[in-house]
Amino acid sequence: VPNDPWPIDSKRAEALFHGNYAFAGQELRSPHGAPWLPDRISEDWLAALHGFEWLRDLKGHGGEAAQRLARALTIDWMEVCGQWNPVLWRADVLGKRLAALLTHAPFLVGDSADDFAKTFYQSLAKQARHLARVIDQDVTGSRQIIALRGLIYATLCLSSASRNLGPALKILDRTLSSQILPDGGHIERSPRHQCRVLGDLGDIREILNEAGEPTPQRLIQTLDQM
Repeated sequence: VPNDPWPIDSKRAEALFHGNYAFAGQELRSPHGAPWLPDRISEDWLAALHGFEWLRDLKGHGGEAAQRLARALTIDWMEVCGQWNPVLWRADVLGKRLAALLTHAPFLVGDSADDFAKTFYQSLAKQARHLARVIDQDVTGSRQIIALRGLIYATLCLSSASRNLGPALKILDRTLSSQILPDGGHIERSPRHQCRVLGDLGDIREILNEAGEPTPQRLIQTLDQM
């Protein structure tokens, strides 16, 4: 299970308890369940909701109510959004979601004695297979690094890493070579993307270390440059 060193947003957790879904400068109220496919909403809002990084906030809130809500939302997503959609299954959104679900799997699964765990891991495997298929063609720039983080998490947590990690690390090496400039800046020249990429690469280094896998030299050099 990957570590999660990032800070929580307690206000977001409280908002979710009250059915308020605020992402990317837009807010929707939906007290009876997540508005997975609302009308007239931005792609950035959809990407944030379906990226599931808000699980961090619910886990940080703690308590059985937070666990029940997190599990209910996850079950609902698997039932409503389990089939391909151009935004919800886009490689970077998928990468965020896989990393979040794997990181918070113990919080979601807990000691459940029902079929949730089986359904949960079957869904993760399906999502990971799709991500592996589209990782090198679906997105570019910082989005590809987000996607790679999710693929590496899934490879280390769900499969035989020694057999499957190599292709992902090859793509990572090529991506870093083309996206990180000699001065350490990301090619998109955005402070927000620079911070996100640096965090994602730090997470990749951390999970490789946790899994006992060697850290690629280019990744070490890139982190130093950035």
